[in-house]
Amino acid sequence: MRRRVEKQRKTNQKKVIVVALILLLAVSFVVLTQTKLFDVKKIVVEGNREVSEEKIITTSGIVIGENIFKIDKKEAKENILLHPYIKNARIKRKLPDQIIINLTEREEIAYVKHLDSYVYIGFDGLVLDISKLEKKNKVPMLQGLPIENPSIGSKIIYKKKNEKQTDQIMNFLETSARKGVKRQTKIVKFNDKNINLVLNKGVNVAFGPPTNIEYKITFLINVLEDLKRKKIDAANIYLNKGNDIIVEVVESLGENDEKDQ
Repeated sequence: MRRRVEKQRKTNQKKVIVVALILLLAVSFVVLTQTKLFDVKKIVVEGNREVSEEKIITTSGIVIGENIFKIDKKEAKENILLHPYIKNARIKRKLPDQIIINLTEREEIAYVKHLDSYVYIGFDGLVLDISKLEKKNKVPMLQGLPIENPSIGSKIIYKKKNEKQTDQIMNFLETSARKGVKRQTKIVKFNDKNINLVLNKGVNVAFGPPTNIEYKITFLINVLEDLKRKKIDAANIYLNKGNDIIVEVVESLGENDEKDQ
């Protein structure tokens, strides 16, 4: 009999604890979601360069005055990721009244003139922007690569290029971007078999066919650094002569001389 009473007492205690917890959670929910203390007063956007803070905030759907605990962070992130320039987004609450949106943007690596517009391309051949005005940024213009019906957020399609050729083009552009060559390049000219560059300082680079891309780009970087260190101005650089790198330098009197490096 005593055991039965003891068991019943413990059962009643558990019920009381459960009810108390439910009441506590209910009160906490009301306090957290109804009090003005936790209304969003500031939205901070970090990591944006191409996309304005106002655009990000509007796209997220988060509004000033909304309760910080009622914000659906997953939905806000999905909204932001719809923008072609946004690669990733992290959203966090900073109590009591701030939302922090941290962004990773996609990088422009080249652009191409199409009809009366300029089409800006990112990694993986994604079209990031189509602008009537040419931007003053440090990415090269592509020449000799007509494209088909570009659409923001879609992959670029080069006319008369098969999958292998398209992959070679993107490999060149992406490797150039990763290694910093794109910032030094004004124009990239493609033809059926070869790539030629015009650097910002007017140096012409005969890159040759789109093979051994990383090796040749690394070699080009070393040559440019060596020329800079020696304070030598180059006119032409040839990477299409087999294993030889040939540099035509500009002499102080304006004469060209050929020099093997």
